[in-house]
Amino acid sequence: MQALRSISRILTIAIGLWALAFAVYFLVFAKVSYETETVSVSQGEPPVRTTQSGEESWISAADSVSIAVMLTFSALLGAGALAAWRGSLPAMAALSIVTMLASYGSGFTFGVFYFPGAALLTLRTALSLIDNLLWRPKRLNRSGT
Repeated sequence: MQALRSISRILTIAIGLWALAFAVYFLVFAKVSYETETVSVSQGEPPVRTTQSGEESWISAADSVSIAVMLTFSALLGAGALAAWRGSLPAMAALSIVTMLASYGSGFTFGVFYFPGAALLTLRTALSLIDNLLWRPKRLNRSGT
């Protein structure tokens, strides 16, 4: 039972760190590659093609909706870590469902980076459910029986 609680605490810390790492990566380190091709034509001459390529930071290329979605995903994982730290099974269950749906819904954009945190939260929720159902003593009802 002590091992389960230690694993649960480690998972909770990992979820919080993943939420933070997810946000920091996109806000600071992520790059977007681009390539542009321009064709100019003058009468009587062959077309001239000019190609430019480069990289820029994700935060400068992203629109406000993408930034809001990324920050919301990180906030959901952070809220899941907080619920796990406090041991709130209903909140963990709700947030693990929402984070999994968000991960699958975003597909190969944010979802690829978001899925490990969502999977950790789901695993942490399952461990908490097992702990509550199997190893904790049954709570007495109000009549004391």
